[in-house]
Amino acid sequence: MTKLIRIHRRVILLGHGHSSGLLFTLEGRHAASLPSKADSLFIWCHASSFALQHNLLGFATGMCISEVPEARYCGISGPRCTANAVSRSNQLLVRLVAEEVVAPMENLF
Repeated sequence: MTKLIRIHRRVILLGHGHSSGLLFTLEGRHAASLPSKADSLFIWCHASSFALQHNLLGFATGMCISEVPEARYCGISGPRCTANAVSRSNQLLVRLVAEEVVAPMENLF
């Protein structure tokens, strides 16, 4: 993992995770090779906490709701809390990031 991070200008990491890293892929021990990658994307639940802990630059997400139980846990309920709404939200995030993934970092913000 560390070698792959070093050889690319922009690192894109996404999946399921928490403030300690990306599950089964990225942990704190890999973070040392990331600070020089200011154009990176970190997309998982609480990636922004991981980025703050390790002084990482780039685009990092907070809580990414990927299923209805997570939405309920985050206080979203009622008619807005449906599998269809969660799916539409995720599709919107993917579309917006995909449209700008090769653009300068400021476009993502």
